[in-house]
Amino acid sequence: MTDTIPQGWLLEELDLHVQRVTQKNKIGNTNVLTISAQKGLINQLEFFNKSVSSKNLDGYTLIEKGDFAYNKSYSKGYPVGVIRRLTDYNQGVLSPLYICFKVSSDKCSDKYLSYFFDGKYFEHQLSSRIQEGARAHGLINIPIGDFLDTLLLLPPLVEQEKIADILTSVDDTIEHTQTQVAKLRDLKTATMNELLTKGIGHTEFKESEVGLIPTTWSEELLSTLLETLESGSRPKGGATELSGTISSYGGENIAMSDGMCFDSVKKVTQEFAGSMDKGILSNGDVLINKDGANTGKCGFYKQPKGESLATINEHLFLLRGMKSKVKQEYLYYSVCSVDFKEQLRHLITGSAQPGLNSKFVEYLKIPLPPLVEQEKIAEILTSLDDQIEGIESKLVQLEALKKSLMGDLLTGKVRVSVV
Repeated sequence: MTDTIPQGWLLEELDLHVQRVTQKNKIGNTNVLTISAQKGLINQLEFFNKSVSSKNLDGYTLIEKGDFAYNKSYSKGYPVGVIRRLTDYNQGVLSPLYICFKVSSDKCSDKYLSYFFDGKYFEHQLSSRIQEGARAHGLINIPIGDFLDTLLLLPPLVEQEKIADILTSVDDTIEHTQTQVAKLRDLKTATMNELLTKGIGHTEFKESEVGLIPTTWSEELLSTLLETLESGSRPKGGATELSGTISSYGGENIAMSDGMCFDSVKKVTQEFAGSMDKGILSNGDVLINKDGANTGKCGFYKQPKGESLATINEHLFLLRGMKSKVKQEYLYYSVCSVDFKEQLRHLITGSAQPGLNSKFVEYLKIPLPPLVEQEKIAEILTSLDDQIEGIESKLVQLEALKKSLMGDLLTGKVRVSVV
């Protein structure tokens, strides 16, 4: 935090500009809310698809549109919790574990505060006030008084509104881009389902164990199509070195929606990699997560520029097809398909720690076109993936832009023109 503030700005306690909301739910409101970092204050049933609230809601806090609520719990990217403003409903009720408040000062813009509470300046304020340890329910240990003592950086109201307008414009662009990604993902799913069952331009079909397929296709056990099926291995001798130059991929590098995550790849030493006697990656390998919450999720390894050697750990399977039978891209999309995942679901064992063993390939079948058609199908789906990747890259840039703007505008490092 800076010790100086921009000319014309105020540095004042939150308590001077807000009023706590403690009104109990005496009107029988049943719109139970929860706080999502991405979606804000949202109906609990809509968010969780189930109710996790008490049956008796009389003791819940009743809040109105425009009120704020602070969720005092850790979440990814929000180490000191999340503050959100009610915008989508006229009223709602929240667990008394939340700190609720409303703006009571004519020196504050609600929209400006919404962004300020997400900025690093306010995060540092809260971090310095959080007491050591956490309560049994896992919430951040910060007394009400300490929370209300946090300091606000307040430009003149007209400047607050201009800052909020700029950041809202970026948010609108981010939301539009997210919608584009979602639509393309839906299109890809529909296209996969169509191409992997009906192919391209077929008019005659036959029954098979994997459903109706073109008459020129076959159904094949996955095991008969593979040249290599390997699981990564644990390093020998308890090696834990993570400061080398060789990439080591694990379950965390497979996305929830299938695909690869390259932004959190561990880098290990030659000695560490050498102690793992299998699972050396080649460009185009198909990876399947073998255990944990993402069991069955798949990735396609496209060797990043500059990466000469890479390996997988014990949480992944590596699948490499026989070139004479199956294209790697087609193999990847087949194991990502809805029909394959449904087959796979029945082979996942364990509830507390779900997992797969290598024998799953001996039971699962995929529909198999001739190699030429496999290549055409893969080209269509790869084109859609490339479009999704391009828009997701734009989304990452927009989110970085917003973060940079917040750092500049919410501290006065860059002043906005209000003329």
